[in-house]
Amino acid sequence: WRGHTEQGDARRVIELLNCILRGKPLVAKEVTVYLTDRCQLQGCLHCIGAERIEKCGAKDLDYQVYQRAIRSLSGIDQINLAGGEPFLYGGRLEKFRELLHFTLQHAKKVEVYTNAFAVPQDYEAAKRFFDYLFQDLAPEDRKRVTFVVAIDDEHAKQYCHLQRDIKNSIEVLVRLYEEGEIALRFYLTYSFVVLH
Repeated sequence: WRGHTEQGDARRVIELLNCILRGKPLVAKEVTVYLTDRCQLQGCLHCIGAERIEKCGAKDLDYQVYQRAIRSLSGIDQINLAGGEPFLYGGRLEKFRELLHFTLQHAKKVEVYTNAFAVPQDYEAAKRFFDYLFQDLAPEDRKRVTFVVAIDDEHAKQYCHLQRDIKNSIEVLVRLYEEGEIALRFYLTYSFVVLH
């Protein structure tokens, strides 16, 4: 709902928004929602919100707008929650938890794209973190959520700058995955700039 579209796609985006505003149900198999500009990391080259954050500060998608938009869609197989850092939505984990529970009522599968910075590096604390997110959900609902950890050279540089060991975070997440606590996958990218 935010970001760059090719000129040919602009008409389809406008049609989608018009249908949402008129309350007509739309069929969408997969939807990606940028929930927030909030992020612990700053200045990543790939960040689509960096310029706006610099000018206006971090913003969150209004929860009622999100609910209305999701309810207007039908047949959703998957909703991808992205940002910024989705765990920072609303400034409190409680707000993200509420949004996640709502989302699970409207999609067969949910993917949460994260830099993993909000996840505690201690195993027991991380387990409590995810138990809190999944509190009051049935075990089968918990299995419908996959956490996608985006790791790239920009994130790695910032982890080092902030004196946080990304290796510890990954080890904790992998252990939680291996013990069946969470579904997990990694999204790895590497970029480089050639200077002349």
